[in-house]
This record gives sequence, structure tokens and C-alpha cells, in this order.
Amino acid sequence: MTLFDHTRAAVRATIDEELQDPQCAAAVFAATYVEVWWLAGCHIGSGTDVVGWINRIAERRSAEEQPCPASASSAPEPAIGDAVDAQHLRALLELTSLLGRPLEPLTKLDLGRC
Repeated sequence: MTLFDHTRAAVRATIDEELQDPQCAAAVFAATYVEVWWLAGCHIGSGTDVVGWINRIAERRSAEEQPCPASASSAPEPAIGDAVDAQHLRALLELTSLLGRPLEPLTKLDLGRC
């Protein structure tokens, strides 16, 4: 299993505690893992609490996101073209490319079953 598979449920729970909007949560989730991908080689050493490090990135990104622009808290999970803005869509697409997985399962709230 990959780092993503081992950490996604805990990270998504952290994001969901902060963000009520599923579109924002999915976008922050994707952006968190894109950031992790780019920074992992610089910041991860032996003895590092990897989940804690990723959760701190998620918490920061969630705080930066509030309030989420232009979406209602009762909105359904996002579809491929439903990202809140172009920046969020880029993060979602970059994550799918990095993982080699389709977008839809990555954005679902129940990430334990991806």
C-alpha cells in the first residue's frame, strides 16, 4: 500500500472536521497530498510522525480555505468538472495523475473504500 492508502482516512477526517462543504473538502484533500508529494523528500526523516505532518498540512490548508468560495454546505460530492475553482481542479487532477487513479473515488467522503 502507498502512503496515500495508509493515511487517507485520517487525513480526510481531519479535513472534514474543519470543512463542511464536500467540494472544498475534496479540493483541500487533493491539494494536501499534492503538497505532501512535492515536500516529502525535503521534510521526512527517520522518526518523523508522517500522519501528524500530513495532518498539519491538511489543517493549514483547511484554515486557509474557510469560508469556502461559492458553494453550499448541502452540495453533493464533486464530480470531475465540479471543483470550486480552477486551482482546486488542478489539485484534483494532479493527485489523480500522481496516484494513477481515477478522480471520482479519490474525492468521496468514504475514502476507506477507494
